Amino acid sequence: MGQSTKAERKRRQEEALQVLSDGYGATEAATLLSQRWETSRKTALRAIHAAHLELVSDLEEVDRHHLLARLINQLEQSIRGSMRTKNYGAAISGIKLMNTMIIQPSMRRK
Repeated sequence: MGQSTKAERKRRQEEALQVLSDGYGATEAATLLSQRWETSRKTALRAIHAAHLELVSDLEEVDRHHLLARLINQLEQSIRGSMRTKNYGAAISGIKLMNTMIIQPSMRRK
């Protein structure tokens, strides 16, 4: 396969950003994207790396309180889903994580 165009690399980076935003780890994303694009794993990892840098730079601009609220909301959804499927171990882990994220830091400030 020949070299990709700048537009193709940008499209791949955007797709990699979406996959990372969907919660895939780098290894899993590399496998998924290399198969989807019919490219090497190295090509997928390059796009993932560029997407990761973009994601990190975006996070630096986000207000920490808004990010915490989003994380709490996602965690609550996960806990409810775990309870619904009777995966109580996962629910307890989520509750413990919420305690670590919210309750413990507020107790230290007092």
